[in-house]
Amino acid sequence: MLMAASGILRDKKVAMHYLSKDELSKYGADYAGYRIIDEGSVITSRGVTSGIDLALWIIERFAGADIAAAVEHRMEYERRGVVWRKPAN
Repeated sequence: MLMAASGILRDKKVAMHYLSKDELSKYGADYAGYRIIDEGSVITSRGVTSGIDLALWIIERFAGADIAAAVEHRMEYERRGVVWRKPAN
């Protein structure tokens, strides 16, 4: 919510806990029901376990899918849901 209040999320699709979606709209953010949303410069996730998915997505984005899969395997965790990515211009 700090990012939303500061204006960082204005006019961006964001993932956030569903109980915050009405408050997000007050700050001009566009709530979407995905677990993770990658807007390029801003990446958001919805809740506690989706934060683990977010960490794995960041590893994948910056270090590659093989490394992210190895970390996922080591943690004995299975990612779920879809990562929404901003379409390329």
